[in-house]
Amino acid sequence: MGHTEQWALLAPERHQGLSWRRFRDYRFARSQRWVEIAAEELQPTALALPLACVRQAGRWQLVAVLGDPDDACHCASATGRWRTRYVPALLRARPFALAADGRLQIDEASDLLQQGQAGEPLFSGAGAPTPAVRQVARFLTRIQRGCERSRRAVAALAAENLLVPITFRKARLHELYRVDERRLQQLPDSGMAALRRLEALPLAYAQLLSLGNLPLLDHWRRAPLDPADGEQLVPVQPLVEQEIEYEWVASGDAG
Repeated sequence: MGHTEQWALLAPERHQGLSWRRFRDYRFARSQRWVEIAAEELQPTALALPLACVRQAGRWQLVAVLGDPDDACHCASATGRWRTRYVPALLRARPFALAADGRLQIDEASDLLQQGQAGEPLFSGAGAPTPAVRQVARFLTRIQRGCERSRRAVAALAAENLLVPITFRKARLHELYRVDERRLQQLPDSGMAALRRLEALPLAYAQLLSLGNLPLLDHWRRAPLDPADGEQLVPVQPLVEQEIEYEWVASGDAG
């Protein structure tokens, strides 16, 4: 299972003299049930993972479902191998994330953070963030903007009363919602125009299509990965410098 995260704002007075290393596997994600998705990564995520809408802290979000709502992530094996063809962008910036106010924070409980300069320094001798840290901050800022676009689109779907709970194998998936296709088709022209303005229609159709990936999670839950079977489909790539979305990797059968 993953560790308990301890997020703190990145600051030289607190983190000067520390360094970090880029992750080599995805074991840190094994405690995550879902992860928020930016608008730019809608298509590759929908092809690889189930998408759902959740309401967190009073705001709707689009998320990729990584495991059962009452269980752990099934997309990362016990040895940290990623089992689907796309890794959501927010997972690729660990051990960093953005706080609600847009400032960079770091997971102080992560084993990627260490004393001394054996890894990549967080700050220069003058107390300024290093180029590598600034690169991560730029990447996360782009993701945050994309997530805001997704949030506006999901909020528009909710405002039109188009979201209903997801059920799978006759069981309701707690806190997860999907688009009701029948209600969407019956929406008047004025409602459809509002959804188009907020880019909500592509999101709605992608979310519906992505639910075909739910059986994958069930399969992985019932048949844990044998470390010797070589099922990994995506190489470990901690950060994409230019693009939020990955190039599609089709090197085998995800099932």
